[in-house]
Amino acid sequence: MPSIRLMTLNDLPQVAELDGLAFNTTRRTDRHLQACLDLNPTGCFVATAPNNHLVGYVFTRMWGMLGWLGVLGVHPDQQGGGFGKALVNTAIKSLRSSGCQRIGLSTAAENPNNVGLYVCRGFLPCFPTLEVFKTTEQPKEYIPFTFSNQIDRDRALKIVSQISQQARAGLDYASEVRNALNYQWGETLFFGESQPWAFALVRTEPKREESVQKVLEISVITMPHETRKQLPKLFGAIEEIAYKRNFSQIHLAVNTSDGESLQQTLRYGFRVKAVRIRMTLEKILEPATGVDLSRWAM
Repeated sequence: MPSIRLMTLNDLPQVAELDGLAFNTTRRTDRHLQACLDLNPTGCFVATAPNNHLVGYVFTRMWGMLGWLGVLGVHPDQQGGGFGKALVNTAIKSLRSSGCQRIGLSTAAENPNNVGLYVCRGFLPCFPTLEVFKTTEQPKEYIPFTFSNQIDRDRALKIVSQISQQARAGLDYASEVRNALNYQWGETLFFGESQPWAFALVRTEPKREESVQKVLEISVITMPHETRKQLPKLFGAIEEIAYKRNFSQIHLAVNTSDGESLQQTLRYGFRVKAVRIRMTLEKILEPATGVDLSRWAM
């Protein structure tokens, strides 16, 4: 039987090596892995072989009552040995015991083995998520914004929680914003002067080693339904930051369950670069009551 235990900081060098092997790419940075572990330290696990060498890992996140798995990796030589199943089962149990009412994940549409693994564990495919990109230009117009470091920290996190709840019941991005503040991997923008009504979290640091960060990744955009017509101007504000800081592209993920936001995104000039399958455990995630754009991936 595969041996599964909690991930620790000491495991991260081996996790970085495994991640590069499992996905045939460069290693994630130490700070990125530390930040991901710190988001949910009681919900990240490693799988070990009989010689105690790490052969697999899984990270999880909790956004209020929504929890999700990602990323999960197994050494190429050990795939098919039950390590992936054991890691998924352990992660699900942990998220459930932490009070998550919905559990989900996102996986590449072109990877049928992963889709099959997750379906066998009880996950059901729901709406696809489109990963989109835009070449940075100077925007024509944008809404004024305030950076999170210009607001009292506790008040900023409270605002994030309130806006999250307006966009989707039980959702709370405060942990993600707090993590960005603690590890300085991104910035949060608030829109609205006396009382912010929307926020966006953007990643300004690369996730992987030997990479020059030329892409500004939009991690989250959240706003209530009645303000969704302002989405293009929010894009303009983010593009203004990207333009001034010499980011060559902007990346974003949009779930196709929100057709109106997707159409606004493409009309603004974003283009589709990849399709991922969003899957939820046993029950379909309820539709958002506002705009909730995010990517369920590390």
